[in-house]
Formats: sequence, structure tokens, C-alpha cells
Amino acid sequence: GLLAAADHIVLTSNGSHSLLSEALFSGKNVYTYMNWRELPKLKRAGYITDLAEIDTLKPLPTRPKTPLDETAGFAGKIVRDYRAAMRADKARIEPPRLI
Repeated sequence: GLLAAADHIVLTSNGSHSLLSEALFSGKNVYTYMNWRELPKLKRAGYITDLAEIDTLKPLPTRPKTPLDETAGFAGKIVRDYRAAMRADKARIEPPRLI
């Protein structure tokens, strides 16, 4: 696929946790301008680089990455949120919020 062929992945919009997780799972260098709650933790762990913090007039730095597979964590969060919503007898289930 396209992600497998890429050297770098640049995420430029907010709102797609699916795209973020696919980019992280690819093992490629991920760059972003996004400002989600999760990003500081991912930046500290070296999984994401904020484009605002590097000189984008130079070639993007390429560092080997280990793919990050958070599928089980995301799925567990969805199940916990669903069960909590069902217990609270909510008519509408809120989308899961990542930590």
C-alpha cells in the first residue's frame, strides 16, 4: 500500500485516530501539525515529530522506527466505554476518547 511505500508520513488534519494508528503501525517516520492530547506522550516516545519543531526547508530526518500496535488498547477502550454507556442506559454512545 501507499504507507508501506512511503519514507515519511505527514498528518495534516485533526480527527482521524484511524489514520494516526495506521501511520504509527507502519513503522515509518510520522510528522504532524496536529494538536491532540495523545501527541505529547507519542512525541516523548519518539513516535511522532512535530513539524513546527524542525526546519522543514531541509530534508526530513529519517530514523528507524518500531511499529506501534495499539489496536488492543484502542479496542479495550471502546469496549469499556460501550459497557459503561450501557450500564448508564445512555441512548447515545459517546465516541471513545484516547488517553
